[in-house]
Amino acid sequence: MISKDKDIKIRDILSLVLDKIKIDEESYNKILEYVTEIVDKVRRLTSNYLEDPDNDIFLGGSFPRKTFVKDNYDIDIFIRFPPGLTRNELRRIVFDAAYKLFGKDNVRERFADHPYAEATVNGITINIVPSYKTEPPNWMSPVDRSYFHTKYLSKKLPRDLVDDVLLFKAFLKGVGCYGAEISIKGFSGYLSELLIIYYGGFKKALDKIAKWKPPVIIDIENHYNTEREILDMFPKSHLIVIDPIDKGRNVASALSLRNFSRIISASRAFIKSPRKEFFYPFSRIVIENYLYSISLNKITKMPILTILLIHGEKIEDIYHGQLEKLAKKISRQIELHDVDVLKTSIYSDYKEKSLILFFLSSKSIPGFYVKKGPPVYFKSEEDYLTKNRGSQYLWIDADGKWSSIKKRNYIDVKELVIEILNNKVIKIPSEIVDDEIHVLYIDEMDREFLENFRSWITSFVKGEDFWRTFY
Repeated sequence: MISKDKDIKIRDILSLVLDKIKIDEESYNKILEYVTEIVDKVRRLTSNYLEDPDNDIFLGGSFPRKTFVKDNYDIDIFIRFPPGLTRNELRRIVFDAAYKLFGKDNVRERFADHPYAEATVNGITINIVPSYKTEPPNWMSPVDRSYFHTKYLSKKLPRDLVDDVLLFKAFLKGVGCYGAEISIKGFSGYLSELLIIYYGGFKKALDKIAKWKPPVIIDIENHYNTEREILDMFPKSHLIVIDPIDKGRNVASALSLRNFSRIISASRAFIKSPRKEFFYPFSRIVIENYLYSISLNKITKMPILTILLIHGEKIEDIYHGQLEKLAKKISRQIELHDVDVLKTSIYSDYKEKSLILFFLSSKSIPGFYVKKGPPVYFKSEEDYLTKNRGSQYLWIDADGKWSSIKKRNYIDVKELVIEILNNKVIKIPSEIVDDEIHVLYIDEMDREFLENFRSWITSFVKGEDFWRTFY
């Protein structure tokens, strides 16, 4: 039960946050006028390919409902093409239109299920996204749902809950859990709005989230008769939110267990100690103070291995997954040599450079290790003993297996990883093959370079969960 004084404090904080994150009507209408012109131009450039040009192009995302945090939004223009067109044709039509509108040099290829065009004009990021004109549940691509998501939210989100959505998104951004992209694995905008609709407001949502225990099941439209059906449909899920327009989809599937856990902890912390610093943009100051409380000098003395990749422009959703694969493969090889990888982290600007950090238990690999042979009662015993006849260190161990002591080829983790990469001991993911790769300990890296990444590096060492300091 929240006390009266605390309730007043929370109301004051939320009012202060709203003043910072809510766009004023004049500014919104000015952007809307500009965006409407862009939509009309897109319609003229693509109308020959559409069945109903007036209705087959629409604004998706949060902009139509004003459920976006001020100065932190994209404009999503969706086009619904007839199912008879191929994906290559969709790409060609969309990019031809984008090049004519914004100039080829200003258009970037992004990737969801299939490519879409992105351009930043007058400080506004505009996405032109192709989809197919299908009906539920006969999707030809995941993006086909966007039209129905927009219609659903426009119908189901009451106007008096728009501020609550804004507050929830600012809270998620503030604690680092907003965004369903692979590099974040957090809450999508659609999921955020569904949770506010379901719980009936920001404070109610936080009260419920603070009590979450996996698996959490939310089926707003009651598509299923029992929770058992849902658990059978989506096994091993910590949060299941059934898509109101597609019962076969979990809207929260991208949410990692880590961020599921972090939002529970952050919600509890806010209820216990409400502060504006939980919210974007106020969180920036407290996060910087929290992270900068540990010096870079101290960090550079830690056993941290870095892999620096120099490359050209990459598609974020593809490249980040490839970096994760590389990090897992390298971690596995390090741990096979009896050094623990305590944690890893990945950064990329997707234009020029990427970094993978490995926090190691030690830079040094033990010089010797035990290699196990067969149990004495296996027929392979004789072959094993013949092959190891020259070994000075060979015995039957407590587990009944022949064992021998072997000397390592490498006693330094960096040298091991360089050898692994140079000799292709592991298969390097295809998107990374042509990248320039540098393997260095953190104390060997350029100091100015490290300063540019200080916030990210210190958050890797300390953890991003700044609210622990509020207890």
